[in-house]
Amino acid sequence: MLATTANHDRIPHRFLMLRALRALRRGRPFVVLGSMSWDMMLDGIPFAPALFSYLLDHGWLEQFKPRDCFPGVFYFGLSEKGRGFLEKGESWWHSLDFWQKFQVALMG
Repeated sequence: MLATTANHDRIPHRFLMLRALRALRRGRPFVVLGSMSWDMMLDGIPFAPALFSYLLDHGWLEQFKPRDCFPGVFYFGLSEKGRGFLEKGESWWHSLDFWQKFQVALMG
C-alpha cells in the first residue's frame, strides 16, 4: 500500500482504500445502483466512486449476483488479486508508527 503501485498510479486515499478492502474482506459488497450511475455504497465509506473505479481498473473486484438481487443493482466483492493487494496493504500499515498512521489517515 505504498504511495504508488507497480505501474506508478497514485492510490487514492490510502487509508480509505484500506478501510474499503477490509470491508470487502469481511464480505460487505460494493453496491452500484445502475450501470451508468455514480450512486454506490460500501459500508458508509466516503469517496466510494473514486475507490470503486481504482479497484475495478486493477482487477481487485469481481462482480457477483447475490440471492436477492434487484434489477439494475450490481454487487462486487474482493477478487483473489484484491486479497493479495490487501495483504500487502496490511503489512504496509503495520510497518507504520502511530504518527505515520495518523498522517495517512488525515492526508491519504
